[in-house]
Amino acid sequence: MIIYIAGPITGVIDYKRKFEAAEKMLINMGHIVINPAYLPSGLKDYMPICKAMIDQADAIYFLTGWQQSKGAKEEYEYAQKKKKSMYFEEDFIKENHDIPLKNTPDFFKKYLSYKNSTKPLII
Repeated sequence: MIIYIAGPITGVIDYKRKFEAAEKMLINMGHIVINPAYLPSGLKDYMPICKAMIDQADAIYFLTGWQQSKGAKEEYEYAQKKKKSMYFEEDFIKENHDIPLKNTPDFFKKYLSYKNSTKPLII
């Protein structure tokens, strides 16, 4: 499955780390990941680019806090309009995993500990 990661970026100091952790987890699960955190800083308008990336995705994975992000809320509305499957980090953590796993759930445990750590994630 091709999965786009959505979440708060503006005003979040360590947003790249959070997006990277989700990306590594999803890749380890066997998915192709589209990560907008790799876009360069300083562009006038990111949303047309993000919408084009969403168009290429089968599903969207929303990071915790997406509801407080103007951009992520717009991505949510767009994904709904396009009838994309949507997964939410909050639910994923509560339910352990609701995106089909190809590898062992041990990686998920690493992901959860990595999100709040300062150490690099080793797959």
